[in-house]
Amino acid sequence: MKCSGLSFSLSGVENKVMQYRASGASAEETARYALLSVISAVTAATEALKQYPGLAVVFSGGVSGNSLLRERCREFDAAFAEPRFSLGQRLRHRASHMVSITETYLSNNNPE
Repeated sequence: MKCSGLSFSLSGVENKVMQYRASGASAEETARYALLSVISAVTAATEALKQYPGLAVVFSGGVSGNSLLRERCREFDAAFAEPRFSLGQRLRHRASHMVSITETYLSNNNPE
């Protein structure tokens, strides 16, 4: 997994998880390992958001209900959408729109 600023790549995580399982870890331990790998990337990218004060951190979708993710993101004062706001095509459209707004904000407020 690689993280650079607000971007991260999960390439290689599947292989690492398979190696972890093959080393004798239980299915439960392996699932936790996989989840912590993803959470690590998400929190690293979220940490990078601190360079843009006032930009909200909002999590939605099925994984946003995960207690490990919520615990690790407490320091970011992140908002977690209710499940009813995390479903359906309408949300995907809105999320796409939010990405566009965020990209515009970031390009207009580059701290460099």
